[in-house]
Amino acid sequence: MLVMDGFLPLTQSRGERRGVSCKQFFSEPRRLCARSKKKIFQPSRRSRRTSRSSTAEAIPEGSFGAAYRDLVPPDATIEAYASHRFSLVTGLVLNMEGQPVSDVTASIHGHPEYGTVATDASGRFSIPVDGGGTLTVAFQKQGLITSHRQVDVPWNDYAIVEPIQMIAEDNAATVVTFDGNPSTITTHRSTEVTDASGQRSCTLVFSGDNRAYSLDARGNVTGELTTITTRATEFKTPDSMPAKLPPNSGYTHCSELKVDGVERVRFEKPVIMWVNNFLGFPVGQAVPVGT
Repeated sequence: MLVMDGFLPLTQSRGERRGVSCKQFFSEPRRLCARSKKKIFQPSRRSRRTSRSSTAEAIPEGSFGAAYRDLVPPDATIEAYASHRFSLVTGLVLNMEGQPVSDVTASIHGHPEYGTVATDASGRFSIPVDGGGTLTVAFQKQGLITSHRQVDVPWNDYAIVEPIQMIAEDNAATVVTFDGNPSTITTHRSTEVTDASGQRSCTLVFSGDNRAYSLDARGNVTGELTTITTRATEFKTPDSMPAKLPPNSGYTHCSELKVDGVERVRFEKPVIMWVNNFLGFPVGQAVPVGT
């Protein structure tokens, strides 16, 4: 991909996505255990229940998990936790201003049996799992862009997910109609962002003779879209990215492209996309691009 005069390709990244330094950590009380040297903290009790399920009751007395029976989600379907592996995945969700976000649904991707929990007023959550591997936590809330974070979960311990920043979708949206006329050009421009890195926005250009199709999870066409509403939302910081970048990637710019009401879309012809060259790359320089 080449840098055009005054513009950058859309899907760039600006900083390391793995090993990003945490700007904020849990503010709940912690103490240092003199023997184990582990940080002990009070996990979120948002999911405390007045009555326990049979799954929670099956956690043996005296085990690590016994103190956290009330954290087992009401919709957990796991038959029983392995007492020697029982662990807590816990974390903190913030907005772009660094304020806690409540009522974010946290779940373990690919493991519906662990159920779902919601962040409390301080933005924290805790969900019991069986440790012994790497799990992916999914964060969802209406109006915010879904995020995922991986965490290594030990046995009988706490696995702390790096604090994340969830962002709202860009309010700027454009209706595009595919009328079959190549002379019909519709341009969408995202809300302009200005910060210490510079000033930029994302631009999409659609031609009327393009065709758009909705797809199912397997990539099969489910219907043709003659009119769409599109928007582009920039992830302004590494902590707001929907997932972590590989360690050999640099964070420059990333935007989420969306068609309202549709999970997956395929276009018959390429859609032109660009972002202002706010980082000042030399014109003609090859730069990496990812999706």
